[in-house]
Amino acid sequence: QKLKSNSTRQEVLNASQMGIEFEFYSNLELEETQKSVSKLLNRKIQLEEKAHSDFVPSADVFKMEPDMSGGAGLIELVTGPMPYRNARLVIIKMLGWIRENGYTSDRASIHLNMSFNPDYLENKDMIQHMDVLKFILEFDEARVYKYFPNREDSTYAKSIKWIMPKHEAFYYNADLINKDNFTFANTKYYGINFEKAQSNYLEFRYIGGKDYEKRQEDILTLADRFILAIFRSWSNSASNCDRTPCITYSDHTCIIAHIGIARITRIA
Repeated sequence: QKLKSNSTRQEVLNASQMGIEFEFYSNLELEETQKSVSKLLNRKIQLEEKAHSDFVPSADVFKMEPDMSGGAGLIELVTGPMPYRNARLVIIKMLGWIRENGYTSDRASIHLNMSFNPDYLENKDMIQHMDVLKFILEFDEARVYKYFPNREDSTYAKSIKWIMPKHEAFYYNADLINKDNFTFANTKYYGINFEKAQSNYLEFRYIGGKDYEKRQEDILTLADRFILAIFRSWSNSASNCDRTPCITYSDHTCIIAHIGIARITRIA
């Protein structure tokens, strides 16, 4: 059954996919780590010699590689997109493995790559065509930082709420907002990497820090929130399109006004 704007929470989660990037340190040698994790997750794991290797993991074959962002010894396990329920089990098992066989530091994080199974979508490029500014305005980032406050100042997961006008002569009118007039979250080092939208998924980078492996329930709660936020942003747009010929930002006037004072900064 295809997702519709009034689909239930359960239907949305059932239609979702998630890939995961775990950054962690192991108490075992690298090859022993690979074999142990492979057995635990019942997946083949390809061992790569360098970070950001060209190998693209799948739901059945993951990859493990060094991650230089955390200094010597940091390992990254990268999965391909999996059905959401399966991915949650991988998170549970892998966090347990890290607790027993490794550790994390302030330089380690877990990234969640959220998408939808195209078989459940009327428009298979839904995320690719999403209205990023609209999503940013609606997204409850403050709640995410309540779970992981140490990440608010992270260089690798900056707030997506910093929105700036593109032009020096900028006249603000909440009723005439055009996303093309603003610059926002245009690199990978934000809490959400919107560059990935071109590949029909979003990379959520908020979660991490020392001992994140002990925060299983919080991580799973946020995973739910992330995928539902993507769906709600689309479903609200779909509902608006039923009523008007195009998407407008009139529904976000109060949000814009709030952010406009604190976050949308005039270029001096």
